[in-house]
Amino acid sequence: MTWLPRALGIATAAYGAAITAKPVLPLKPSGMLHGHAPEADQEAFVRTLGVRDLASGVAMALAPGRGAMRTAIAVRVASDLGDLVVLGRVLRGPAGAHEGHGRRRRLGRAVRALRPGREEAARRTRAGRSAGRPPRRTR
Repeated sequence: MTWLPRALGIATAAYGAAITAKPVLPLKPSGMLHGHAPEADQEAFVRTLGVRDLASGVAMALAPGRGAMRTAIAVRVASDLGDLVVLGRVLRGPAGAHEGHGRRRRLGRAVRALRPGREEAARRTRAGRSAGRPPRRTR
């Protein structure tokens, strides 16, 4: 039954191509779009995800054998889990603060922190995350 992972690979590759060509596609429904067009950092970040999805989708669609298919699926799952963990931590704010503007600001800090030579932005991102959480209770 290799038709299901191949179909998912085709769908993933199509999605990757679409968001690489038009980064506004995932930003608008997520509430992270500033104005009518994505900022340069957002555009670069979404295009990076798009290229990765395109590559992993093509690998799933064209895998020649069972072992290659399993490897392609594992790469796809690992990528999605990485997105879940990394973006989930960046976009999570203090309890009750689920406003789109705060998510956009945190995502922007995270994207800037991913650029080479941006240690200061990474420090600010970490400081912003810890500043929004209530202090831990000590006994």
